[in-house]
Amino acid sequence: MASVSADDVRDVVNVSSAEVPDAKVLKMVKRAEVTLELETNKEIVYSIIFRLINSLMEPIRIILEGARSTVHT
Repeated sequence: MASVSADDVRDVVNVSSAEVPDAKVLKMVKRAEVTLELETNKEIVYSIIFRLINSLMEPIRIILEGARSTVHT
């Protein structure tokens, strides 16, 4: 599997690094990593979390676009 960067995550949800800096993206990923480790009692590698986030971003982007179009119409 390919690795996913903070820029990849921001690109999928269409936000800039000024809106969501690397530190925020990495903090979110680290929290998800720790949560999964605690819930599964297994070690989680954060790059896997990036892949998971990437797989969820497209549906989230679609939902957000739908919400934006509803507000504008």
